[in-house]
Amino acid sequence: MISVFDSGFLFGDGVWEGCGFTMASCRSSTGFQPYSPAAVSLKNPLMELAKEYEPNYQAL
Repeated sequence: MISVFDSGFLFGDGVWEGCGFTMASCRSSTGFQPYSPAAVSLKNPLMELAKEYEPNYQAL
């Protein structure tokens, strides 16, 4: 997996290279931040549904 790369546009950026839509932080980036899981807060009945389908999600 790529963890460090040159800043600016890369050959693989394709149509995004010249569109002017990318943010400055994307153009100046040279790597990825460490993974940090998002905090999720669900209320019933969504929490019940999430618990019911968690085994299916983990199987994926």
